[in-house]
Formats: sequence, C-alpha cells, structure tokens
Amino acid sequence: MPGWAPSGSWPTACPPWADEGLAVIVSDDPRYLAPGSGLRRCRKTPRPVLPETARDWLHLAAQERDIYAEAACAMLGWMAENDGWTGVWAVIEGRRTLHPPANPLAPARAAP
Repeated sequence: MPGWAPSGSWPTACPPWADEGLAVIVSDDPRYLAPGSGLRRCRKTPRPVLPETARDWLHLAAQERDIYAEAACAMLGWMAENDGWTGVWAVIEGRRTLHPPANPLAPARAAP
C-alpha cells in the first residue's frame, strides 16, 4: 500500500482520516476525545480500513459521526509511534511519508 507523500501542506500531504484526526486533536473536541493524553484519549478504536479519499471520507462521515473519533485515535497511535508532533512536522516538511493503519489496533507507520 503506498504512503502519502507531501506536496506543500498538511491537507495535500495526507489522507482525509489523518487530516480530520489531526483536526480533532488540535481542536481538543470532547465529542471525539476523552480527557487525558496520548492513546488514553481514544473514544473509539479505528476500523481496519479508514477512508483514503475525500469522497469516501465525506460519504462515511455523513453516515457515521464516530469516524472522527476513529480518525483521532489513528492519529494518536501514529503520533505515539512516530515522535509525536515532531513526526507530524516531519510529514508536513516532506521528511517522512505517512502510511495508513494496517488494522484497528496498529497505528499508522512513518517511513524515514
């Protein structure tokens, strides 16, 4: 499965689940995040396959609002495995690519 390569900014560098998951984390939205820090904030474990395209994301988000909690949990897992905010900035700056999670219990992995 290909990774997501940056092309100048976060929204174009990553799939919708990563973009929306990060937005939930930054906004600290209590509808989708529990109190605390790190993976303890997860309200819902991500499904095995998260939407990879904007069209798929919008279709699913219109039906299942919990997808935002899943996306946030996937990003929290990715950040836990990839240097937290330093890893996020590395993706934005083009020093890493973001690979989608392989299953609901495994966070996405970055390629150096």
